[in-house]
Amino acid sequence: MNWLDWFTTGISIIAVAISFWTWYRTDKRDRDRRRDEIRKRDSAEIRAYLKKEAKYFGPTQIVIENKGNSEARLKSIQLDGTPILKYEGIYSSSTWHDFLGPDSKIFYEIENHGWFIPPHYIEIIWDDEYKDGNRYRNSLSY
Repeated sequence: MNWLDWFTTGISIIAVAISFWTWYRTDKRDRDRRRDEIRKRDSAEIRAYLKKEAKYFGPTQIVIENKGNSEARLKSIQLDGTPILKYEGIYSSSTWHDFLGPDSKIFYEIENHGWFIPPHYIEIIWDDEYKDGNRYRNSLSY
C-alpha cells in the first residue's frame, strides 16, 4: 500500500467515527426528549399554598392543586408533620380526598383566630401514572 491508500483509509475511518458519534448524540437527545414527553403526559404536578379571603378576618384555606396532566392518587398530606385531618386548625367537616384530577383543586379550611398560627410547611405524597411515591414538601405562605 502506498501513502495515498493509507491517507484515504485514515480519512474513511475518521468519517465513520464522526458519523457514529453524531448518530449517538442525536439518538440520545431523541430518547431524552421522548422520556420528558412521557413524564409530562403521565405526571401529576402538585402544588399547595395558603389563601386568605379577607385581610384580617374570614376563612383561610389551604389550596392543593394539580397542574399536571395525570390524576394524582393521594397517599398522605401532612401539615407540620401531622396528618391534615388531625391537624388542630383544620375544620372537622373536612374530608379526605383519594384522588386529585388534572387541573383540579382541593380546599381545606383553617380556623382563623387571632391567636392561631397557620402551619409552616406541608408535605404531600402521591402516586401517578409515571411514578409511585412522588413527594412535594414546601413552606406555606399567602
